[in-house]
Formats: sequence, structure tokens, C-alpha cells
Amino acid sequence: MTWTYNNNPFVPSEAEMQPFVGFVYLITNLTNGRKYIGKKNLWMPKYKMETLKNGNKRRKKYMVPSDYHNYWSSSVELVADVKRIGEQHFTREVLHLAEAPGVLSYLELKEQILREVLETDEYYNGIIQVRVNKSHLTRLPKTQSVHKLFDAPLPVYVGGEIPLVKVPKPRKTVTKRAKK
Repeated sequence: MTWTYNNNPFVPSEAEMQPFVGFVYLITNLTNGRKYIGKKNLWMPKYKMETLKNGNKRRKKYMVPSDYHNYWSSSVELVADVKRIGEQHFTREVLHLAEAPGVLSYLELKEQILREVLETDEYYNGIIQVRVNKSHLTRLPKTQSVHKLFDAPLPVYVGGEIPLVKVPKPRKTVTKRAKK
């Protein structure tokens, strides 16, 4: 099963992939409708030992295309379903292409939050883990405004007050002075 982007097969050449670091994707199980939102880097580092003029050696890093063609996800449950029922029962769709690692992480987080992947069994996602600095978002395309994240409607609590969580008071620690 190949990746699709805007309902077309996603088979870019290395030259077409060059400006992008990765993509955010959606995998859908066609038998039960469950989905997975994730991200995949288009490039991965390789290292080569290089001998310097003085005889010392060092590792030189260079980038090669990743294995995204064969990639299914980091979700153990999803990968098990792919092996169990077959690749033909899944679709793989590229949602966003990103030109910077911070933007890639942010777009993945944005999709996961807006789709409420942790709040329903409709998604294979079991964890959201991201670290994004505000400065990473300077390369965010203007069509992907940071403020649009907050345009989603707020949850409505039915049948009572909003549940409150009691936060325990911090303990006072007593330090003993050493005798002179």
C-alpha cells in the first residue's frame, strides 16, 4: 500500500523531497475504522569514518532518504493489526509536509489534539509526547497559523458542574542544623 497526498500517490523524487524534513500522516484501518496520527522523517543520518590529513579519524554525518515507503507506525497495536489482516486493509495518507523539525512536531501535535486521539478508542494513539519551542514556529506556513489551534470548540460538560481536581498542599520540609 503506497502513501497518498491530496488523493494522489506520494512518490516524490529526492529532488522534490529536498526542502522537507518529514510529514504528518494518517493511517486508517478500513475494516474497523480505527486511525493513527503520526509523523515520519523523510531523511535519516548515516555516518562514515573519514581520515583527516594528520591521520586522525572522525565520523562524518550525511543524510539519506528514510524508509518511509515501508513504514507503518511506532504503534505496536497498529503494526500487529497490519501483520494480522494485511496491508490491503489500510490506507496511508500524508496530511502535512514540513520544512523544519519543530514545525513537523507541532503539526503532529496539532492534528492529535484537534482530533482528540487520546479521548476515544477510535484511534490507535496511546501517547502524545512532544517538545516544541515557540521559536520553532517561525517557519510555520502562514496557512497553518498557530492561533487556529484554539479555534476548536471548548468541551461542554453535561449534567452538572465541571469536575475539580484537588491538588495536595506541598509538605513543609524541616532542615536540621548541624551542632558545632
